[in-house]
Amino acid sequence: MAKFSELTLEVRKKVEGATPEDRQATRWLQYLLPPRDQEDFVIKESGMKTMEPETPSSSPVSPLRRLLDETSDLIDSPPFSHVLTMLLDAGFSTLVEQKIAQQSFKIPSQPEDARVTEIVEPNSVKLPLILAVLTRQAHSIGNGVPNEYLQAMEQVRELEAFAAVVYSSHENEINPIDDFGSAVLVPRNDLGESEMTGQDSLIDVGTASRFESAWGKAVDPADKVTSL
Repeated sequence: MAKFSELTLEVRKKVEGATPEDRQATRWLQYLLPPRDQEDFVIKESGMKTMEPETPSSSPVSPLRRLLDETSDLIDSPPFSHVLTMLLDAGFSTLVEQKIAQQSFKIPSQPEDARVTEIVEPNSVKLPLILAVLTRQAHSIGNGVPNEYLQAMEQVRELEAFAAVVYSSHENEINPIDDFGSAVLVPRNDLGESEMTGQDSLIDVGTASRFESAWGKAVDPADKVTSL
């Protein structure tokens, strides 16, 4: 079991980065959003209406174009890399410490409120047995209902803080959920023409940006409100 955990960690280091600096430098944008010249194709394949043609810089950009640009900025920001690492930690913890440990190595689960932890020395397990469990879990990750991996990730406090900052940055772009349960994009009427044109970013992801300032406050334990 220890060997499998070690190998899993080595794979993560090669993909995500071996050090915090490497992980901060990793760019995930190319894996999460299509290149700009393929956006229309992806939108069309998803069944949505294609985006409007590019307009001159003097014309207002569409809400969808603006949100795509802002999403790209967010994905390339340091807080995103930090939150992604936390989410992957939660997902791999569920996979290795629960599913693989219990289903492959037959290590019994420990109750959360247990005062005494039973130490079990796992037996050696053949690789095909582990691969069989991984195959089943791959299906559960993509199609499981309820999805235990998503439930574990939802418990990550940094994700809640990040989502709150992102939503607050775009709250003027989104109407309350409509009768069909989906958000509706609306133009921002409170912005001047100069703020609605070109490639101006609603969120400056520089080192002293308002976004990172808000993010710092969101994850500062001192600002956390204790529930009564």
